Amino acid sequence: MKSILLKHLRVNSVVFFASISLVPAFANALVNVVNVATGKYLDSNSAGNAYAFDENGGDYQLWDVQWFDGGVVSFRSYGTGLTLDSNAAGNAYTLVANGGNNQKWELKYESDGKFSLRNEETGKCLDSNGAGKLYTLGCNGGNYQLWRFVWH
Repeated sequence: MKSILLKHLRVNSVVFFASISLVPAFANALVNVVNVATGKYLDSNSAGNAYAFDENGGDYQLWDVQWFDGGVVSFRSYGTGLTLDSNAAGNAYTLVANGGNNQKWELKYESDGKFSLRNEETGKCLDSNGAGKLYTLGCNGGNYQLWRFVWH
């Protein structure tokens, strides 16, 4: 019984401290958002297109993260000033920030520094493919829906 209790305590401590360390890492920092399956970086342009592209060190691949209650975030492109958005049809793009739920993403820690991003309005997860297309689909936990963050 004691070993079960200690194991439970260790697991809960790790989860607790991991969740505490997440917020300061994002606070006041720019991040790259990298797809786990493809290694491509979340990218955009001034025309409002969002896609995944090979790392190029450009400002369009840097994102300013704004935090809301409950682990919900928005991503504003450092290069364009536009915010990542999505619609019910599964399109992903960037628009001027409007505070709507289409621009808010639930950040869910999955494992090993990987996260899924579920759109607050549609309930769909940010997804990509090898060609760099960016869209949302029903959340499935696959590597194309997992992202990791590189802080700057």
